[in-house]
Amino acid sequence: MKYLFYLLILLTPLSLLAQEDEERTYEEDETENVSEDFSTKELGIDLNLSASTLGGTGGVGLKLGFLPEQYLVVGPSIRYQHSWSSLNGVKTGFSVYGGGAFAHLRAYKYLFAGLEIEMLSSPIQNGYLSTQRSWVPVVLVGGGFSGALGPYVRLNAGVMIDVVDHQNSPLRQGYFWRNKQGVLLPVLYRVAFFFSL
Repeated sequence: MKYLFYLLILLTPLSLLAQEDEERTYEEDETENVSEDFSTKELGIDLNLSASTLGGTGGVGLKLGFLPEQYLVVGPSIRYQHSWSSLNGVKTGFSVYGGGAFAHLRAYKYLFAGLEIEMLSSPIQNGYLSTQRSWVPVVLVGGGFSGALGPYVRLNAGVMIDVVDHQNSPLRQGYFWRNKQGVLLPVLYRVAFFFSL
């Protein structure tokens, strides 16, 4: 696991040196504005849905991405998630909401490295549902595949590590990786679609 993280760190600076070769005619250069407009924006959406006969979770995360550079996307994010359960005839449900910021670095047209920081309002206290809500920090670091599905749509699919791994984090339901002792590790899947605005 730590070797994958080190590999991502080592490969990230290589994309900063990448150049794109284009042939331009003199007429094209004359028609271009001298000061480039970096107001390009994207709307990112990641969906979360898991359900069984005992309950489930559904949610959405929205990201407004600004592209100050061709391979860098940064911006604010908001998240809403609702969980429900029905165990022994007792029905419960709760919602989680919050916001934060994100930064994704795209490399080699097919890879991305990402950092997502959020503060989520959660009613989970020490693994149990509580009447009091608390703000839980979430810091996700990871990367994966990033590819264009057309001129206006991009898919990001990767693995993120919850660096904080707070005991009241509502994202713990999405952890999928266990170590040899059977303990869940703070690793989760993240699939998002980005639409050009």
